[in-house]
Amino acid sequence: MSSFRNTFVFFFSVFIIGVFLLFSVRYNPELSVRSTEVGSKLKLIGDRNSSELLLRLQEIKSLLETRLDVVANTVLSRLDDFEERLDSQIGSRLGNLEKKLDNDLLKRKRMSTNEKPKPESIERTSSSSTNSTYDIHFQKIIAAQLKARKPRVAFCMSGAIRAGASPFVYENIKTNIDHAVGNGTAYLIMVVKNERDERLLKYSRKRLTEDDLKPAVDHLKPLYWRILPDTSDELNPRDLINKACGRSNKYGMAEQIWPQLFGWKQCYEEVERQEFELGFKFDWVVRIRPDVVYLSPIYAIQSLDPNLVTFSGIFNNGSAVSDKIWYAPRRYAEAVFSTVDRYFHIPKHEWKDTKALTEACKESHLNPEMALASRMKSKKIPYGATNEKILTVIVRVRSDGVCFRK
Repeated sequence: MSSFRNTFVFFFSVFIIGVFLLFSVRYNPELSVRSTEVGSKLKLIGDRNSSELLLRLQEIKSLLETRLDVVANTVLSRLDDFEERLDSQIGSRLGNLEKKLDNDLLKRKRMSTNEKPKPESIERTSSSSTNSTYDIHFQKIIAAQLKARKPRVAFCMSGAIRAGASPFVYENIKTNIDHAVGNGTAYLIMVVKNERDERLLKYSRKRLTEDDLKPAVDHLKPLYWRILPDTSDELNPRDLINKACGRSNKYGMAEQIWPQLFGWKQCYEEVERQEFELGFKFDWVVRIRPDVVYLSPIYAIQSLDPNLVTFSGIFNNGSAVSDKIWYAPRRYAEAVFSTVDRYFHIPKHEWKDTKALTEACKESHLNPEMALASRMKSKKIPYGATNEKILTVIVRVRSDGVCFRK
């Protein structure tokens, strides 16, 4: 009973005090004003704190966005580095695999024929055994590896410069190189020369120097380039060719054919030197000319068969192919670009053996197009062309600057 009484007294007291305060505030103006001021200040403080809090939150958001951008850029940069290292490792392992398979294939051949080992290089063996089951398996491995990464393509430019310093020509070449390589990497290698045929000099401008070609070089950005000097031993002497072959050559074309064939090989040898400097092998080697304009886009690398040398055209039931542009998978490139070796081999391009040259003239084909097709067949290299031809014109520039097409 006592506990109940105490509780009742407590609550009744609270009620009385509350009523007193209520009436005091209501009937005491000063106390009412003070209460209003306190409420206003509390509201002002709350608004100010809310603004400061909102501003602080915005600063935190901006800081987080900046840091996220930095982190994202760092991650992307590291991913790019990882991709480059992965490409390099795949290329290195692919080269080792190719060499190992070539060695294994050569050993099997020697075991089957009881052939004694020879000291020559064995890097060309894969091109002569394309019909074996072993080679087919090897080709599938190469094709899968090429599709798994971005291709590295060497564009080997050789031939007479002629109109090569004309923006119309080199801008067209650059556009088509970029189109052909797609998401891969292009490496342009230029080993060019001035026109040497006296009959054609009247259609060409003055002999071009490195300064004349500077705008073209700046635009094309080659990995390597040079103009072979007219006095260079690397250019085959025309008088020696005429002396060895002369017009007794069945077609009288030797003095025009041999320089072209040697130009292909000179350019390819520079490709090999650049591979040594870079530390990896290219996936494709594409032959282009400095005086050709493409009226239709050249083939994209990704659309081609990596087990086939692709030409822009095949003629006369396969007895001739277009020499203006061709695409060679790396393992076939040496055989294709060294077509001149089909007739004779002269180290360092020195025309010392007149007898060998005379014999070569007897075997000379009508033109480089036929020489290329013959090389493909003799080396048993698979080759072909797509249904869509590449439209090209050869451009020369007269002394008055007027272009004409052949």
